Amino acid sequence: MNWNRTWKTEIRQHLASLPFTHFLTFNYKRRLPGGMDTRLLTVRKNLREWNRAMLETLYGKQFPKRNVGDAFMFAAFIEIGPLQQKEHTHILASVPLPLHEKFERNAALLWQPKELDRSPGNIRQHFPPDVCLKRIYDLEGIVNYVTKTITPNSDRILFSQEFRKTAA
Repeated sequence: MNWNRTWKTEIRQHLASLPFTHFLTFNYKRRLPGGMDTRLLTVRKNLREWNRAMLETLYGKQFPKRNVGDAFMFAAFIEIGPLQQKEHTHILASVPLPLHEKFERNAALLWQPKELDRSPGNIRQHFPPDVCLKRIYDLEGIVNYVTKTITPNSDRILFSQEFRKTAA
């Protein structure tokens, strides 16, 4: 039995059962600095900042109370290329119907990626945003596309609910 194929099939089936409404790709116009782990950390931090800005835009400052049942949520699939390739992230987002237009107006504008601080006192440099946003009409096809490179125990899959975790 091919465990990786079975695992990927189960993940794909689960994702296709979720109410995702939008597909986004966040591209970096130039390669992020640092090694693989540093680049992954930068992308995760940028996603955290975008998530918070998106929640505040959709629900206001009281978003933890207003985003009942994670009505807005996303699954991100981070692709870190080899040395000279640019990083990008595919996102499947679930957006409540009354908030579709607000989301579509603001999702790209709120993507303001920055580098990690290289040393104390340095200002983080902004990267020019490059975002593709579409409504999902073929969820199964999009799920197959974004999961093409995932593996079990991957640190390149991120669910928005992970940002709620706090240190114990």
